[in-house]
Amino acid sequence: MDRYVYCQYAVMRLRGDGDGDARRVRVAYRRFPAPDLVVLFTVPATLAQQRVELRGRDHEDLDRLVAFAEAYRNLPEAAAFHELPASGTPDEVHTALLRLVTAALRR
Repeated sequence: MDRYVYCQYAVMRLRGDGDGDARRVRVAYRRFPAPDLVVLFTVPATLAQQRVELRGRDHEDLDRLVAFAEAYRNLPEAAAFHELPASGTPDEVHTALLRLVTAALRR
């Protein structure tokens, strides 16, 4: 599943939502099963911004991208995330992702 609930948690941190709001959201999402594998694709913020601009559909502020990445890394669940450097070619990233998925399926 793309982003799961962790995206919402990171957005809440980025917006500075209160702890009470975050607790309520976490309680609401507890009924859903935890993912078997969480892969956090990482790239330098400048590269992320370039990629967004190349799509030509929207714009991302560099400071916001940096803060968003930090919000993900500071989630309580972040220790279980598998960070995958995504600065390489699509084939390189695909190969690395396939290794992670294959290992997860073997567990």
